[in-house]
Amino acid sequence: MRASLIALVVAVLPAVAFADPILGWTFDDPTPTVGPFETVIMNATLTNDAAADMNFLGADVDGGAWTHGTISGGGPYVFTFGPAASFFPQFSGLILAPGDSFSFVFGTLTPVGGGPVAPGMYTSLPGGRIGFFIQPTGRFLVQVTDGPFTVTVVPEPSISALLCAGLGLFFLRRRKRAA
Repeated sequence: MRASLIALVVAVLPAVAFADPILGWTFDDPTPTVGPFETVIMNATLTNDAAADMNFLGADVDGGAWTHGTISGGGPYVFTFGPAASFFPQFSGLILAPGDSFSFVFGTLTPVGGGPVAPGMYTSLPGGRIGFFIQPTGRFLVQVTDGPFTVTVVPEPSISALLCAGLGLFFLRRRKRAA
């Protein structure tokens, strides 16, 4: 009798299920254009989907990770998480209800040695993932970005102006010699 009562209680009790926020994130500007000495600030937005059945609590974040590949083109940038290497404090007081979004500084790309970075396009590998280790569920929530992060470096206007002035003087001098 006792064994059948325990079996009945176990069968009737609902299974304990952990609800999770349904997180998505994107870079606010995945294709910035910068000068050769500029640090790139990588702003992003984290969204808890409207269909989620719980809030995302920043205080529950115990850790995280980002797999991104490297910025191509010889590694002209050094990547640092968050503003001034302080990624997780941005989330400390966050309560993200279903359907809400939160903008944050994902990281920075600083030119190696202060620059300059040669003009061109520098791209991360596509499919970068960000993950959050959530307490008390102990789950690791991972979401995929919707594409790579591409930095386009253009020459500074003063460099272009100096080049044009030099070419102008060259052609002016050449014209005087021909006359």
